[in-house]
Amino acid sequence: MVALLVAGVRMPSWIAVASAPFSDANAFCSMIMVGMLTELPASTRDSKAVAQVLAWRIPCGILLAAAAWFLLPFDAVIREAVALCCLAPTAIFATMFTDKVLRNATLAGFTLSVTAVTSLVTMTGFHLLVS
Repeated sequence: MVALLVAGVRMPSWIAVASAPFSDANAFCSMIMVGMLTELPASTRDSKAVAQVLAWRIPCGILLAAAAWFLLPFDAVIREAVALCCLAPTAIFATMFTDKVLRNATLAGFTLSVTAVTSLVTMTGFHLLVS
């Protein structure tokens, strides 16, 4: 799609209309997947693993967002967008990847849910801070 945009190719409007039901279902399918995989950590080891992910993710995200805001040579809107991407929650695909590698999708689902809440707070705080 990026190549088509750069090349100036315009898609017919009927394609957007025809694909709208699929794009509308994406959020629902993502949330149902996370909901099915979210369970509280079963052991102390799992709780420590979640805490370790959060202990790395939140400070690194804030550090990268600050670096994007202060160091990138773009206008404020682009720097804010990059910074917000640094603070975004873990991807839904991380759950599937963790299940394939570690066979512990419930722990990844719980981590995704926790990072979604913390990211919502940090992203909102950053946006309020810079605007």
